Amino acid sequence: MAENDKWIIKNSPFEMLDIAFKRLFPNVRYEAFFEPNIRDDEKENKVCGLTDFADDGTITIFIDCALTINDAVEIFAHELAHAGVGVGHDHDEVWQKAFDDLFDEYNKVGEEMFSSNINAPKGADYVNALEELGYADSAKEKEGDE
Repeated sequence: MAENDKWIIKNSPFEMLDIAFKRLFPNVRYEAFFEPNIRDDEKENKVCGLTDFADDGTITIFIDCALTINDAVEIFAHELAHAGVGVGHDHDEVWQKAFDDLFDEYNKVGEEMFSSNINAPKGADYVNALEELGYADSAKEKEGDE
């Protein structure tokens, strides 16, 4: 069973970004939602996404549901970079590096999933990689395929 067999949309860029994020920030957890009513900022500039860092440590990402898929993926990556580096970095060098690293890792995920010319992990290495990312069900099913 392929990693994306449980996805409704087999090439979902949101799922691929989640995998990239978990590889780069394995200890950071978040929830994400499409939101029809994201508030504008204090200067009344349109806001397309935001990351909320709650006092209890919960991280919640909101994405404007009126965006195109391409724009929503870009905003999601932007907000994931905030989640990865934490509340104290706004759009500094640390945030920019996280954003760039997410882009690179996202592309690696795509190559691994959809390129027939890539030396993606096989067998036990693939199963271990899935388990490390928290896809234990997929890993067990893959193990059974061999």
